Amino acid sequence: MDAAAVDAAAVDAAADRAAAAERLRIARELHDVVAHHVSLMAVQAEAVGALLPARPDAAAASADLIGSTARSAMNELRRLLGVLRFKENPEPERERLTPVPSMSDLGQLVDTARESGLSVRCEVSGPVTALPPGVLVADDQELVRAGFRLILEASGLVVAGEAADGAAAVELAAAECPDVVLMDIRMPVMDGLAATRQLTAAGQGAPKVVILTTFDLDDYVYEALRSGASGFLLKDAPRPT
Repeated sequence: MDAAAVDAAAVDAAADRAAAAERLRIARELHDVVAHHVSLMAVQAEAVGALLPARPDAAAASADLIGSTARSAMNELRRLLGVLRFKENPEPERERLTPVPSMSDLGQLVDTARESGLSVRCEVSGPVTALPPGVLVADDQELVRAGFRLILEASGLVVAGEAADGAAAVELAAAECPDVVLMDIRMPVMDGLAATRQLTAAGQGAPKVVILTTFDLDDYVYEALRSGASGFLLKDAPRPT
């Protein structure tokens, strides 16, 4: 074997060792994040059960801790997934997966257009009124649906119904005419992407679809936005206070 081949083999071996070390480091971080945070949530969940109904204030504090711990764990997991996904070629991938702008970004879009030299005028015709509080929750996990129902109803919104798959969501939306559909992506019978396409195909008068997702890195989220969804919501997003 000549010297060049030996050098190349040495470089490859060093790269393999570095990759193995990096995988081990990430695996340890995942273990630490999951083990620590899930253990804490399990203990606090037991505490909530022990504290109710005698000590509701303390139970509420434990419930808040469970929520903050879960969000902290999810942030760490997203960070590690970002390292894994974007390490080789970060910018093009991030740009490709940037969500399409929504109505909440209208002012920024107008400003950007003006800065580029275009003459843009934004007008609002008619009174601005709030949407009626009708929300349909579509998720194949019953506990997730129940959790969102509690949060929505506690916020004064009306839950128009629950669906365990995309086909049921489309059928229920036709019957109940909700203003908003909270749509999970991975569901049996019909997935959330297909259901979103069916719901948004109706055009004017169709409900707004907000995608429910665990990880904001999910390519399916952006495919759903391109299919007509109005935005996405992380499942561990905190409730408004």
